[in-house]
Order: sequence, then C-alpha cells, then structure tokens
Amino acid sequence: MELTNAVGQTGVCYGKLANNLAAPSDVLSLYNQKNICRMRTYNPHPQSLQPLRCSNIDLMLRVANSDLQNLVASHANAWVQTNVRSYPTMRFRYITVRNELGLQTRSEFRQLSTPLCWVMETDYFTAL
Repeated sequence: MELTNAVGQTGVCYGKLANNLAAPSDVLSLYNQKNICRMRTYNPHPQSLQPLRCSNIDLMLRVANSDLQNLVASHANAWVQTNVRSYPTMRFRYITVRNELGLQTRSEFRQLSTPLCWVMETDYFTAL
C-alpha cells in the first residue's frame, strides 16, 4: 500500500459541553497562533461566534438539535437571520444538521425527517 501526501487545511471542532473552557477570544488566538483556519461548532452560541466576525476562519455551523422542530415549523428564515446573516463578515463554509437525531420511534423519525429534508432543500436555500 502506498500513501501519498495531501495538502489540506487543519480544522478543529469547538465544543461547549465541558467545564473550564477557554474564553472564545482565547480560542481564536490559539487558532491564529497554530494557523488553524477551519472551525466546526455544534451550536450557534453568539458569545462564541462574536470573536470570529472579522477572522479568516472558515466556519462549519451546525443547527442545534433543539432548533430542529422550529425549523420544520417554517422558521428557517428566522434561524438564518439570527445565526448567519447577523454576522455578515464571517466566513460560513457549511451549515450542517446532525445525522443522529436521537429519535426513539419510527413515528418520530417520519414526523421530523421528511419535513427536515424539505427545509434543508428549500427554506435554507431561500433564506440564504
């Protein structure tokens, strides 16, 4: 087997479920210091997004699971306004939805998955 060298950019996940977390401005300083140019966040926390406004970091922003029901209820435009458009100088590279929704039954899955796919295909695209 032969491995080839690939040139790419380093990205780091920025989670918020822990204790003793560094301040968002310190996280940004660390990213800059280590030449990390891509970040993935799991929820759109305004206090975490604020320092990124004028950075050169490409952001992958995930829709919080708690927002999924609202998005299906035709609130995609409001979500995009609040979490994307209010940061016009940020470099959003992707907006993602979790692939494991934590649904317990097939009924729950059907109630959320079909409308969620519709929202992702139409409402998000229109809102952006």
